[in-house]
Amino acid sequence: MQALSSEVSPESPFRAMTLDDVAAAARVFARAFFDDPIAHYVTPSESTRFRTLEAVLRPFLRYGVLYGEVHTTPGEPAAGAIWLGPDEWHIGEEGASRAGMDWIADEIGDEDYLRFTAYYDWMSKQHELLAPATHLYLAVLAVDTHLQGQGIGSGLIRNMTRRADEEGLVCYLETQQPKNVPLYQRHGFEVVLDTMEPVSRLRTWAFVRQPQLSK
Repeated sequence: MQALSSEVSPESPFRAMTLDDVAAAARVFARAFFDDPIAHYVTPSESTRFRTLEAVLRPFLRYGVLYGEVHTTPGEPAAGAIWLGPDEWHIGEEGASRAGMDWIADEIGDEDYLRFTAYYDWMSKQHELLAPATHLYLAVLAVDTHLQGQGIGSGLIRNMTRRADEEGLVCYLETQQPKNVPLYQRHGFEVVLDTMEPVSRLRTWAFVRQPQLSK
């Protein structure tokens, strides 16, 4: 399996997340996504949405730490980016089980789980169609609510796109949040899909970023 070339570089303002960080990071990610369209769709009830988001994001973070890279802020996690790839960007069954994804349905309930998996399955099919076989996948990017707008998200993106450029790797991501579209475009990502998912009616953007040569 082709692996990413190195851990977070010494000069980076970020660090590699560990399994010990996952619980705290899941709370940060849940706060960051609480008002996102995908969160409203999966869990319409505000009273249970935070718990649902935590239950979904904990195993995703574990998976990222175990099988990809998760970059976060020094000290207590206040933001993070989950990257998978360049070869193993699919979430495999064995890894999903090890990360605890098998327990998501029990934790969030059948209705929320069915909405989540139906949308995720559709999104995964678009990913298969739109991205090359080898690429880096920005699966989740989150910044705690009180720190948004300070450039942390941009820093987390650049932290990996610099390496992608050095290694000649394409990057891929999706979003359902309109305000994120110009953010990703500023970092060289181009929209390759802008559509409504047919069941949820969630507007979804997918982006591909080609490796950029330094001038």
